[in-house]
Amino acid sequence: MSVLFEGWYGRQNAGDDAFVVLANHVAATVWSANSWRFNAPSQALSRLGVDSSHALDHPRFRGGKRLLAGLRSATSRHVCYFGGTTLHGGDARARDLSALQRARVATLSAASVSFGPFDTAAQERSASEFVRRFSRVYLRDNGSHERARQAMTADRVRQAFDVAVLLPDVFPMGAPAGPRSSGRPRLAVTLCRDDPRAARHSAGDLARQEHLRQLIERIASGCGRPEVAVVVMNGDPGQGDGAMSREFASSISNLASVSVVDYSLGLGRTVGAIASSDLVISTRLHGSVFAYAYDVPFIAIPYHPKCLEFARTVASDELLCQDPNGRDLADIADVAIEIAAGGRQPALRVSSADARAAVYEALEWVWRGTSG
Repeated sequence: MSVLFEGWYGRQNAGDDAFVVLANHVAATVWSANSWRFNAPSQALSRLGVDSSHALDHPRFRGGKRLLAGLRSATSRHVCYFGGTTLHGGDARARDLSALQRARVATLSAASVSFGPFDTAAQERSASEFVRRFSRVYLRDNGSHERARQAMTADRVRQAFDVAVLLPDVFPMGAPAGPRSSGRPRLAVTLCRDDPRAARHSAGDLARQEHLRQLIERIASGCGRPEVAVVVMNGDPGQGDGAMSREFASSISNLASVSVVDYSLGLGRTVGAIASSDLVISTRLHGSVFAYAYDVPFIAIPYHPKCLEFARTVASDELLCQDPNGRDLADIADVAIEIAAGGRQPALRVSSADARAAVYEALEWVWRGTSG
């Protein structure tokens, strides 16, 4: 069977780029796909080391029109929404549904996706109508699974974990981050904007940055001046977090030895900077997911409910700051200091090895439902 992978691909976002790399890995090694294509620009695939012949370039189209053009040129019998928030409701999914019906696609599935939470009842109805067309859907967190079970029969939904936990199978060691200074904790931090299109930072953006700064100050006081890699995970020139990351790096230069890992260096360097850290403090979902995949302790300061739901699925509450102003800074700082100093490993609800096994099982389950 031929497969067309659909998602938010080609936007220089580390999480979505990881989905492309891993979908390529899954199609080649786990599924028995005859061929597979991505609804993404060829240069995006080439940048990730994926054969550009798997790309569908439709620069004139966006949304449902782009999907329909891709389906017509790829003659795919199966479409898989692979990774991310691609099953949220709204006009985009309504356009997708129209395109899929017009192209007479044989089967639909989804792997490693979120389902909600939704802003409005109308959005939830739209997403529910859309997802009922799918043969099988594997959700990446507990909250999404519970919501999807209200929209679909239980035999067509399954909960596992974010597919990015498979990254060590593609980047076994990450990428080298350079020699470590003796006795100095190495931290990686990631930042995210509430609204990438906004000209100014939101109050939430500023609150998370201040919380990060205070945590780094406490760590420096508790176990010495740290090395901090501020990791850019969205390299889009207009809507990315590069400028915010550089501003933050400058603001903590009096507290730590700071470097900025720009996303232009590639996904491998991003993974390497996180995998080689002693502690990751992340406002982004995939900052936490990448850390978890490589058994690096993380503290999540969520900018979005999907970050909260991932952390609650795999980690203990001590690694979660639900609200920068809602938890005693001293409590979470004590945890951060103990981890950064190498004093202990925090408890997890699920080990990364068990999560990887569950993801492979879920991917095989999705494929069985679409090919047989």
